[in-house]
Amino acid sequence: NLPISDFAKSKLAITAKELEEERQEANAVLMP
Repeated sequence: NLPISDFAKSKLAITAKELEEERQEANAVLMP
């Protein structure tokens, strides 16, 4: 089990946040 550095954790958190925001935007376009 590899330890994840704080840097990697922050990058993963940013990516997950961006994906969630993009999903919400897509839903807003598909279901006005």
